[in-house]
Amino acid sequence: MKKKILFIHHHKHIGGSSKSLIQIIQILKQKYYIEMICPQGSAFDNFKKLNIKIYDFIGVPSFDNSFYGYYKNFRWLLILREIFFYITFIMQLKKIKSNYDIVHINEITAFPILKIIKKRFNCKIIIHQRVTLKTSGITIKWMNNILKKYSDKIISIDRFCFNTLNNSLKKKTKIVLNSINFKKKINVKKKNNKKIILGFVGHTTNAKGIYELIDSLIYLTKNSKKFKLKIFSNKPQFNLLARIIHYLRIKDDFYYYFQKKNIYSIKEIVFMGFLNNLSKIYKEIDVLIFPNKTNAIGRPVFEAASFGLPSIVCINKSKSEYIKDSFSGITYYPANKINLIGAIKKISELNIKILGKNAYHFCKKNFNLKKNAIILDKIYKNL
Repeated sequence: MKKKILFIHHHKHIGGSSKSLIQIIQILKQKYYIEMICPQGSAFDNFKKLNIKIYDFIGVPSFDNSFYGYYKNFRWLLILREIFFYITFIMQLKKIKSNYDIVHINEITAFPILKIIKKRFNCKIIIHQRVTLKTSGITIKWMNNILKKYSDKIISIDRFCFNTLNNSLKKKTKIVLNSINFKKKINVKKKNNKKIILGFVGHTTNAKGIYELIDSLIYLTKNSKKFKLKIFSNKPQFNLLARIIHYLRIKDDFYYYFQKKNIYSIKEIVFMGFLNNLSKIYKEIDVLIFPNKTNAIGRPVFEAASFGLPSIVCINKSKSEYIKDSFSGITYYPANKINLIGAIKKISELNIKILGKNAYHFCKKNFNLKKNAIILDKIYKNL
C-alpha cells in the first residue's frame, strides 16, 4: 500500500526551493499519494500543475535563524506576521480531514509548526534544510530543542548547510543534493567576443548581493564596454508599503538605490523581467553571477551548468558540490565589491566555453534527479 505524504511549502513566491520540490514530486508521485500545503502565489500556481491535491493556506509560520536573514532591529516586527500566520495555520489545519504517514516540510525555518503537525497527524516528520544557520544564540537553542523532539529526519542540501547544524541534530541528518533535469546535449551560447554577458537570476535583495553587483558593473563599465549585465527579475516597485518597510529597515526597497545610481539609464545593465523559461534565460548570457551573501549556493548555479554555463559565486570555501574554482567557474569571498570585480575580471581572462563544459559535467555527476529521488525514496521507506 502506498504511503501518503503531505508536503508543506512555506513561501508563496516561486524560487529555488519550490522548483527543486516540483521536480522531485514529479517522480515521487508515481510511488506515493502526495498532497500539499502552500500559500497562494506563483509557487502555488506552479504546484497546481503537478495535478496533486493542494491546500491554499493564508501563510505558513516561519522563524528565520539563517546565517544572513536572522531578525535584528526593526526586522523583529516581522514576528507579528508570523504570529498571524501561526494562528491562521492552526485554524486551517483543522479543516484537513486526511491522515498522513509522512509530513515533509520544505524549509527548516518553518520549524515552529513541528509540534502542531506531530500532534495533529501523529506521523513521521522530515524537514529540509536549504539555508546555512546561525550556530549560537537563544533562538538557535529554541530551534534545536524543537528539531530534536519533533523531527524524525533532517535533509541538508549540501555540507555547508549540514556543518551549521547542532552536533546532536547531525545524527538524524542526511545530505541530499538538489536535483535538476539535465539536457542530453550541452546548450552553450555562441560566444560574443565583443562582450561578456553576465546574468543575475533571482530576487533583487541585499542578501543576494545586488548592491555589490550593481556597484561592480558601474565600476567596470566606466572605462570598458566589455561587460553587460542582464537581471532576470522584475524591477523593484515603489509604493507606500515599500516606503514604510524601507524606512524601518525591515527590508531594503531597491527602487531608491537604483534611482540614486541612475541604473535605468545605463545601457550595460538591463532588467529582463521574471522568466519561468530557463532556456530563454541561459541562452541570453555567457556567465551566471551569484553574489549571494548567505554563504550558500543556490539553484541558479546548477541550472546554468545544465545549459553549459559557468558561474561566479560568493562562497566561503571553494570546495563545493556545486562549483569547482577555476574549473567550472570562479569563487570569491567575502562578499564585497573589490572581490567581485576581481572575480569578474578573472573569468574574462579564462576560456568561458571550457569552463561551461566543465560545469555541465561536474554538476551532472552530482545533481542526477533520478538518483536523488531514489535516496529520498529510501528515506521514506525506512521511516
